[in-house]
Amino acid sequence: MSDTYPVTAASPLGHSPKVLSTFLGSATVPAAPVVVKVFDGGRLIAASIATSPATVTAQVSLVLIDPNTLATISKLALPTETATFKGKFRPAGAGFYLDQSGRILVGAAESTVWAVSHTLTGFSHDNTYDLTSVIPKGDSIQALQPDFSGHIFFTSKGGVVGTLNSTTGALLGSIELPGEEIDNSSASDETGGLYIASNQAMYRFDADSTGKPAVTWREPYDAGKHIKSGPHGLRLRHHHRQRRAEHARPRLSPRKNRNRRSPLLLRARLSTRRQLHRELARRYGLLHRGRE
Repeated sequence: MSDTYPVTAASPLGHSPKVLSTFLGSATVPAAPVVVKVFDGGRLIAASIATSPATVTAQVSLVLIDPNTLATISKLALPTETATFKGKFRPAGAGFYLDQSGRILVGAAESTVWAVSHTLTGFSHDNTYDLTSVIPKGDSIQALQPDFSGHIFFTSKGGVVGTLNSTTGALLGSIELPGEEIDNSSASDETGGLYIASNQAMYRFDADSTGKPAVTWREPYDAGKHIKSGPHGLRLRHHHRQRRAEHARPRLSPRKNRNRRSPLLLRARLSTRRQLHRELARRYGLLHRGRE
């Protein structure tokens, strides 16, 4: 939740809650926000970003955390990254995921993907997959997303969409979206689709028989001309519906995909997070535990 919306009602507080916190910064770089955290095998895994505005650089570290005490068990620092694509400062390592074997896949500097394994006590950098042959200099990785067929989809800030073999890391293919930029993460579903929002359109991609990405449908939208504050888009999947909500604007723009070729754009005026949840529940039967 961003600071865009006014909070007019208190949320449930639970029964005698206790708060634990931990500090992942340092004396020289005190700001190290945690952007992703997952739970696996009795440990929390987080990605913290140490930024240096003076040099316009950032270093992402994978952090292994005890879930009971929040003590740091181990850290793995990724290579330092520099803001390159039109000055946009979102490190490639800001997002990662764990595959079915518990391996971490994370974007890194110089358009590379790191494959990292872990135990209860530490990390091991196992492989590096090089994407410089399809992501041009000055561009960088935006997000990684697995599908349900053994492919790793990747996107770049400059509008490149590609696939890797999830076992070998081999590059299978890529597509450029001319004149378009990608500023958000992506989503996949069990039918094999990968859903991406560029700054001009929403897409569904599917991997073809050779594993190369192919556009299944494209739906342009009016992106507006003003600059939005607050977090980027939120994507929710429910059966065959895809939604993208801009937190900083009092409007939810769901897209209902009745079939692969003709998504229908729906809009609902919303002013608070609670209204957003109610509207989603009313329209689509979604359940939000602990919200109401």
